[in-house]
Amino acid sequence: MESVLLTLISSVNNYQVIGFAVYILINVILAIFVVPCSPLIFVAVILWGPLIGGLISLLGTASSFVVTFSLSRKYGEKIVSLLPERFSNFISHFLKNRFLSDWKSSFLILLNPLIPAASSGYFFGVTNINFSSYFIGSVMAIIPITIVYAYFGNEIFLSIVNNDLLSFAFSLAAFILVVFMYRKSIKFVKSSDD
Repeated sequence: MESVLLTLISSVNNYQVIGFAVYILINVILAIFVVPCSPLIFVAVILWGPLIGGLISLLGTASSFVVTFSLSRKYGEKIVSLLPERFSNFISHFLKNRFLSDWKSSFLILLNPLIPAASSGYFFGVTNINFSSYFIGSVMAIIPITIVYAYFGNEIFLSIVNNDLLSFAFSLAAFILVVFMYRKSIKFVKSSDD
């Protein structure tokens, strides 16, 4: 198993530009089908390390923002209009809310762990927000969690490679704790804003 993993890593590192492009393409494809892309950060960290892997993950997610937002801008209103009239009117009224028109809305909504960040463009594409506001808020929202995933993904990977069970258990527990605390703090911030 370890030799297969090391062979895969060396193969991808020999063709880094192609590896980056394939990773970003996979991220975009998953986002199009509304599949969460966060676990891909661990793959990027294993292949390219925490710094390059984290940056490539950010680039992949940012590319997904562009694609899903563009698809929604082009086809989203047509899809909403196909819904029954009472749902269509409610959704149209909700989406025209002034809160959804600046970067803070995309920032705050993407802090919610239940929203698949890479696919959020589908939602924001049918609102009044302009693309640059959406993009800036979204990228700002995903940077902290990407750093956390990249750091702990690297620590967990190194403990597996080194057969260090104690380090693995500690890193995994710390990762779960940090993600839990991050999510709790986001809920606290949102509830204090209301």
